[in-house]
Amino acid sequence: MRRNVVGLVYCFIIVFIGINHPGLCTDQEDFQPYIKLTIKNIGQGNCNIVKIFDPSISKKPSFMIIDAGTRSYLNEHLSYKYFMERFKQKELEEIEIPLSQPGFLTPVPNVRQEIPLSTMRPLSVIAHKPGKKFTVKKQKGERERLKKEMISGIRRSLGEKGDKEDSTGSLIHVKTIIVSHEDGDHYSLYPDIIKKEDRVDHIILGGVPEKYKQNFRVWLKGQIAKNTEVYFPALSFDPIKNLDAIIMKKGRVYQPHIFAHPKGGFISKFNEEPSIHPFSKALEYGAHIKIHMLSINPTHTEGASGSIIPLNLPDDHNSGSLVVKIQIGESSALLSGDATGTTTTRIIDNYSKVDPSFLKTSLEESSHHGAFTHKSNSKKWIRSTEPTYVVFSSGSLHGHPAEKAYMNYSNVYANNEKTGHLTKG
Repeated sequence: MRRNVVGLVYCFIIVFIGINHPGLCTDQEDFQPYIKLTIKNIGQGNCNIVKIFDPSISKKPSFMIIDAGTRSYLNEHLSYKYFMERFKQKELEEIEIPLSQPGFLTPVPNVRQEIPLSTMRPLSVIAHKPGKKFTVKKQKGERERLKKEMISGIRRSLGEKGDKEDSTGSLIHVKTIIVSHEDGDHYSLYPDIIKKEDRVDHIILGGVPEKYKQNFRVWLKGQIAKNTEVYFPALSFDPIKNLDAIIMKKGRVYQPHIFAHPKGGFISKFNEEPSIHPFSKALEYGAHIKIHMLSINPTHTEGASGSIIPLNLPDDHNSGSLVVKIQIGESSALLSGDATGTTTTRIIDNYSKVDPSFLKTSLEESSHHGAFTHKSNSKKWIRSTEPTYVVFSSGSLHGHPAEKAYMNYSNVYANNEKTGHLTKG
């Protein structure tokens, strides 16, 4: 039986094609609406690029970025190389990989495929003795070279033209950027990806501005100066005109928790009429494409006086993550940032009263890179979403995906006899 070694997967791609009329059933993307989701492998971080085409509104595709950040990308890269070289023979002898490379994943295969936990988890966790130090050689200029390659690859996925080695490619236009929350491994790359001359129409950010690093706030100010509409829905559903004016101050007013209604608009209670908010236009990509935000301000609750209070625990800055579902026809993908059990429990409770089946999805990017802290990736959540594909956006240094989280997905599939595919992106 053939055995393969998993190398560093630079991206995971899935294409959802919608058919709006029998006569449009064709293999040519240009004649029908589609969503192409590219999950970039950037180490410990998230970078999701969504290319959307709907001929009802435009002859050209539009783009969305949902998170773009990483930590210690050079150390991630070097540690991966170190362990792959040192334990390559062991991998060849012991690990069988049913999915050895990324590709187009439609139509869905009718058999279960699963990359073993021994491959999904970093080699630094599996094959290296705890407490034993290891060293890797860093070549001069390697950090800059690696970063340049990473940014170039991301920009090409956003439609930049030009040679792969050319740093002076064409400008890009991104309709909407969504930052799930304030962790740097979800937003640190934006100032490098988006050049001064590029165009961004909307930016929606989870959390509050003072939690973001200063250099990123400077970049945000530059985007506001270029008439990009920037939203912090924790504080206002209207675009921000002056970032400094909303930095933490006494008497701050918070906005309530809201979530997308399956038929459009947002609600805060299951029995109310959906409302359209100013930032809703950032989610409009055509009649056939639906962008749903399943949680906005999930930790916010109404106090006794009627004021809105955020209930984040001191050691938990992930529960406020924005959770996004992108959908075309019966196919969808669910991207949840670093959502915790607090986040997902509120989502489940909300939709249990509206439409529980709305949480089902074709592909899910596991929460928090496959962590299990704060009850991320719980069995209750997995049973609610029932993804056909699961992607762990994890690196090589932090022990992700956690064994408990991985086994939750695997066991739910096994118990439900559900077709499932676990992969690392």
